[in-house]
Amino acid sequence: MTMDLDNHGFLLFDDTLAVADLYNTGLISSGRPDVTSYHRVFALLAEHAVDIGPALDEYQNKYVDLLQRRTH
Repeated sequence: MTMDLDNHGFLLFDDTLAVADLYNTGLISSGRPDVTSYHRVFALLAEHAVDIGPALDEYQNKYVDLLQRRTH
């Protein structure tokens, strides 16, 4: 399975299965080269991921506060 790995979503199930969500279909692969490729993509994405938890917490607190003000 050769494809542009950055234009679709995918799921990894352990080291044995990769499921690619393409535009109008899905592909399932248990081939070692495919699964390894998706693990490399995942590792690269994980290296560049940003923790958005604190920002989401801040906005949640802000909107909870606004809602509480409206009900009092």
